Amino acid sequence: MKRSLLAMLATAVLAIPAGSAIAQSEDLPWEKFSIAIGGFLTESDTNIQLNSKTLGVGAVIDLENVLGVERSFGTYRIDARYRFGESRRHEIEFHYFDSRRTGDKVLNEDLQIGDVLFPAGTGVTTEFDMRFANVDYVYNFLMDDRVRFGASAGLHTTGLRLKVSDTAGQNVEEEDFTAPLPMVGLRAEVLMTQRWRLKADVNFFYLEYDNYTGRLGDFVLAIEYVPWRNFGIGAGVNAINYRVEADGDGAISDFDGELKFQLTGLMLYGRYFF
Repeated sequence: MKRSLLAMLATAVLAIPAGSAIAQSEDLPWEKFSIAIGGFLTESDTNIQLNSKTLGVGAVIDLENVLGVERSFGTYRIDARYRFGESRRHEIEFHYFDSRRTGDKVLNEDLQIGDVLFPAGTGVTTEFDMRFANVDYVYNFLMDDRVRFGASAGLHTTGLRLKVSDTAGQNVEEEDFTAPLPMVGLRAEVLMTQRWRLKADVNFFYLEYDNYTGRLGDFVLAIEYVPWRNFGIGAGVNAINYRVEADGDGAISDFDGELKFQLTGLMLYGRYFF
């Protein structure tokens, strides 16, 4: 799927005659600052395992199927960008995504979640919050009046909170951790006409250090319509694949277990720029 989307972007670049796109200003076609805020309609698959030093290895739990956590949900995403330098080839980006989900379920089997063993037949309530915050530096090594293509490097921070409790409130297991990780990526944008833009972002990381392993892939493809001089509206797709494993004794995080998270969603946003 990613190959076909990138092929679409390449086709769009080749199809535009040189100089046909109209710049935002006479001298600099790429705006200096922009902020986009939008809704995010998503569907996710989440598996988590929380281990215990007293009870041992915990159960691998499908949050959506076993604990009744919402699979489809709505949330929001914020993206901001500041370009600097005379040619505006240099950029600082900020991205923020926040997912908060809940669920209720009567357990069909015994489940060990961290330090708590929930017996079969227990009614449980689950809260699962996940936050992504990225700060990136981007250098655009290809930049003219119609095409921008660059590479990025930055810091990705994942925040996670899981709380599982029985309906009586007597047994509660809660896990909360934050982990910063390095990330690299690619950026591409095409001014197809004066009012239409096509954008693609790819971000990824892999880190194995001190009993901690983390992987992330984040892909965005969007098309944007600019009806006014300083405001555009856009729609796109965003796919995220995240996995982390740790034993709780590392320097990066005290998380002890494994988390797998896959998300695919439709973005609808408004963007202000100047």
